[in-house]
Amino acid sequence: MREAAPRSAKGSVPTRDNAAESLGQEGVRCAANQNQNKKERKISFDGEGYFQIDKNKEVPFIIDAQGLQVKVLGTTFNLLVRKDHKTAELALEEGSVWLGATQSHKNVILHPKQKAILDQSTGNIFIIAEEDTQKISAWRHGNMIFRNTKFSEVIHTIEQSYNVRINITCKNCPTDTFTGTLPLTNLNEVLEVIEKSYHLKAQIKGKEIILTDI
Repeated sequence: MREAAPRSAKGSVPTRDNAAESLGQEGVRCAANQNQNKKERKISFDGEGYFQIDKNKEVPFIIDAQGLQVKVLGTTFNLLVRKDHKTAELALEEGSVWLGATQSHKNVILHPKQKAILDQSTGNIFIIAEEDTQKISAWRHGNMIFRNTKFSEVIHTIEQSYNVRINITCKNCPTDTFTGTLPLTNLNEVLEVIEKSYHLKAQIKGKEIILTDI
């Protein structure tokens, strides 16, 4: 079985004024504001990042991204926003953040253990309870964590993480959910778990993976 390289390029990147971010799958901090007056700390962002922002009421931290803006005084959160995604997500661990949609001008304030989902096509923002926000940022430790996750969503996450396309040709495709932890740096191990869990056979052909019944 040949190995396909993962897309994730993790790393901790210090921003200005002791703010820090960890970059996940194709996370890119596009540009930082060099405002010498320090009225704000501002970056443009695309990808997935885990932010730990020092509290500073006088100098808010601002993130501009596709279809949204985030304003932070001091908090810890995971942000996932990509130009090719229909939605953007922000999961809050600590503190509070202001999230605004640039298209609809709607905005919300998030509190710990909440996740906001932005619909890029309408600008609508939905807030849901997220009891385990650390699960969302598990990629920082090289893992994907799933709890009662649909098989189709697991497959989609694997495709995103390893930059592969997975075709499923089974006659009785799995419909049950998956709970477990999968690595972000070993596709062979991921596929072995899927094979044993769902009684499937995986074949890798370049960037394509074919799952079939045993």
